[in-house]
Amino acid sequence: MMDTVWSERATCAYKSNGTVYVGTLNGLYAVDKERKKIYLGDSNKLFKTRIAAIEGSADGAVWIATSGGGMIEYRDGKVIRNITTKDGLPAIFAGHLHFNR
Repeated sequence: MMDTVWSERATCAYKSNGTVYVGTLNGLYAVDKERKKIYLGDSNKLFKTRIAAIEGSADGAVWIATSGGGMIEYRDGKVIRNITTKDGLPAIFAGHLHFNR
């Protein structure tokens, strides 16, 4: 028997505090402990674009790299920061995330 969290095409996934964040071609989803799927694009348009990477930082934030929306710092259900070309990002198409730990 296979235990599946996500059955559709995903581009990346990251688990933080019991929530699995799933990046897709259509945006970002959260799957809670009860396996309820929540489309985060419904509450914030930044999460409606393709998600390229998801990673957590040492301070507990979840960072999301998007294809068109830059990089997003997300914590406690809120967007803390959206980094774009206006902030020095070379392009709004972020493909990878890496944190030194």
